[in-house]
Amino acid sequence: MYHQQYANQCFKRGCYVEPEHPQPGDKLDRLLIYQISHYTCEYRFTDYDYAQNKLKATDYRCAYMANMPRDYTPDKCFQDFNYDDRPCANSMPSLSVSDLIVLERDDKAEALYVDAVGFKDVSRLLPELHDMEVERQEHNLDELER
Repeated sequence: MYHQQYANQCFKRGCYVEPEHPQPGDKLDRLLIYQISHYTCEYRFTDYDYAQNKLKATDYRCAYMANMPRDYTPDKCFQDFNYDDRPCANSMPSLSVSDLIVLERDDKAEALYVDAVGFKDVSRLLPELHDMEVERQEHNLDELER
């Protein structure tokens, strides 16, 4: 259970850490929040009905990634990321309509579009979001090596 306590601390700071030598049952869940990366995107802050046929993973950037507390829900995420003392309040805006929440649990992932009321499943974007994350990590490694 030490791993889950550590995950809860990482959540508050906005960081994701995996055990160096994981044992069975040590897999920690992960939360990612993607926000539209440019202000001119026509569906930024719009409901899903308007945005659904325009959605592109390349319009988003990962604004937050951390170990996710156990039994975490999209509603709890929306609540947590709309307080003034939310995780990473200085580096990311509060969670809003058109943002994406990715919940990774037990080797399964789901992507949800934050709608005007509730959430819509956009898991079809997961492969592109994953590819973008791999690309970002490779770019960061290249920068470190220079």
